[in-house]
Parts: sequence; C-alpha cells; structure tokens
Amino acid sequence: SVYVFLINLSGLTGMGFWLGIGLCHWRFRRAYVAQGYDLNDLPYRAGFFPFGPVYACTLLAIIIIGQGYGTIWPKFDAVSFVSTYLAIPLFLVFWLGWKFVKKTKWIKLMDIDLTTGSLLEMERNGDIEIFPPPENAGWRKYVRWLHRKSD
Repeated sequence: SVYVFLINLSGLTGMGFWLGIGLCHWRFRRAYVAQGYDLNDLPYRAGFFPFGPVYACTLLAIIIIGQGYGTIWPKFDAVSFVSTYLAIPLFLVFWLGWKFVKKTKWIKLMDIDLTTGSLLEMERNGDIEIFPPPENAGWRKYVRWLHRKSD
C-alpha cells in the first residue's frame, strides 16, 4: 500500500541523513586538524570521537542493508524490496545528477572552508561574545566531561 511505501521511504531517508551527518562530522574533524587548527578552540566536541561517527556510520549501514531482510527471506518479494530500498537509487540519481549538472568536485581536506560563519570568526569580528557555562550545575559536569577537551 501507499502508506507502507511512504513509511519505508521516510525511514530509510532518515537513516541515510544520519549516515551523512556522521560522515560530515568525520570529515570536518579531519579537515580541522589537517589545516592546523587546535581542537581546544572548538566550543563543543563529541566526546567519543573518532569512535562515535565510525560506530554510527557502521551501525546505520548495517541497519540500512538489513532493513529489507524480510523482503528477501524466506521468499523474495519484489514489490516490498523496491518499496524498501527505493530511497537509495533516488538519492544517488539526485546527488550524482547535481554533481554532473553543477560540475561540483569532492573538496580536499585542505580546501574545506572552516571559518566562514563560524563562532570563532564571529567572536573575532566582535559580532558575538561567547561565555563559558557555569561550573556549579551538576548535570553540566557530565556535559563538560562528554564534550571535554582532548589532551
């Protein structure tokens, strides 16, 4: 039915977006270090990097692949299989189509613009002022530990 098709499409699309977020986080941190920036300058950092994005991307890839397990076994159902995985070829068609039409290229780590619109740039320009969080809040101790600075 149309309802099941839309549920499958939205579920797979959501997992695909989270996969993209994990990959973007991974590339951002690699570019940040490659360009010589100090990780201590970041106001927030993922506490489980690099394990976090690698784990998330791996788990999401397994979930995306395994989502259609019921459409293949014990009996292959072509309609269910297509409705489960249609988001993948649609994404690839739109993404590769955009890259072809706009002639965009994969950006090297050293060429990624990390400063335009950043908090550090706005603070240096005097557009905003960044205040540290209060030290005495109990739940903030956990948040500070989770987003602690790398040694």
